[in-house]
Amino acid sequence: MQDYKVSILNFFDIFTLYELAAMGCLFVLFVLFFILGILLRSRRFFPKFFFALAFLVFVSGPFVLRYCIEDVFYKLDIEIIQSKPLVYVDSLLLEANITNIGLLSFSACKIRVDIMHDNWLKFLGSLYPKKTYQKTMSLHLNPTDTTRVSILFDRFSHQMPFDYRVYITCHARNNLLKHHLM
Repeated sequence: MQDYKVSILNFFDIFTLYELAAMGCLFVLFVLFFILGILLRSRRFFPKFFFALAFLVFVSGPFVLRYCIEDVFYKLDIEIIQSKPLVYVDSLLLEANITNIGLLSFSACKIRVDIMHDNWLKFLGSLYPKKTYQKTMSLHLNPTDTTRVSILFDRFSHQMPFDYRVYITCHARNNLLKHHLM
């Protein structure tokens, strides 16, 4: 039971007031178009038009929200300085400069390294990676600030050559969970 509570708190921990306001605006637009469709049901063209707009707002909501979060609120400029497996230790070193070019400051970053398949499954690379290494770290960065990040992924057992992708996403936290990251 405690694991479910932690999972729910982790889910809601990344939503700040701005994301909730964007979700609320989309919901208000959906309800407005739906109610206009109901009120104008005696007309010929208007109810179908407003029901179609309500459906369009409902379906496009997650895409609009993702665009707002990733490209407006928490937009990043990432410059990877080096990423290489270490020789004498089973680890991968990743160093990057992260610049916050979004509108809001963030307080946590998730860094993920996906190892790609090298056989016939190569075309499924982003959907089905061979192995995933992931870390979450506390990192407070205001807009237009830059910081250098060094991350060490332990238990990295892949030998050269291999294909990999690095994903870095940052967001604000509500501090619903009081545990320390990394």
